[in-house]
Amino acid sequence: MVLEGEGEAEALLAEADDDLAAAEAALQGQFSLPGDAAFRGQQAAAKALQAYLASRDTAFAGIQDLSVLLALCQQLDEEFGLLETAATTLQPYLARYLRPGRPLEPAQREAEIALELAAGVVEFVRVRL
Repeated sequence: MVLEGEGEAEALLAEADDDLAAAEAALQGQFSLPGDAAFRGQQAAAKALQAYLASRDTAFAGIQDLSVLLALCQQLDEEFGLLETAATTLQPYLARYLRPGRPLEPAQREAEIALELAAGVVEFVRVRL
């Protein structure tokens, strides 16, 4: 079943929440995984922006780049420009999974900051849905 519009937006936002929860879990305990947490933060932000676009019936299929998603969102609501720092900070963590051999392993504190930024993006979008 393919979801569209509000249904797709709700599903994507739920996935963003799941990514945030997974990121938090990756930072807990004796065997912290800051790289995984930062990647999940990037994914949460991407899914949140996709949720906004879906709610406005704007095409975004296959786009994971936060700067591209953010530009699309800004065309609909210029306040999305407030998320530029978060998008710029989070986007490099996608490279860890897309470019084998070029790991980007952040320190624990960097991953915590990434998670905070991602949570901010998700909340920003949630308020606008």
